[in-house]
Amino acid sequence: MLEADGKSLSTMDLKPGDLIYYGGEANGRYLGIYHVAIYVGNGKAVEALSTKYGVVYQTLRTKNAIMVCRPNK
Repeated sequence: MLEADGKSLSTMDLKPGDLIYYGGEANGRYLGIYHVAIYVGNGKAVEALSTKYGVVYQTLRTKNAIMVCRPNK
């Protein structure tokens, strides 16, 4: 829905609050999406990493990033 509404953008235009979707796997979901992170600025993101680590603040990962959206665009 975000992509259809023209809310997707380039990773070069990231602003705090943008959503980074990771995917590409054959999992039956749209574009194979399996994870999402929230960009917080300065090259950092927050995401629920795992049950072991919980929510983490870390350097933005771009591997397997397939779509970036700005819900308030």
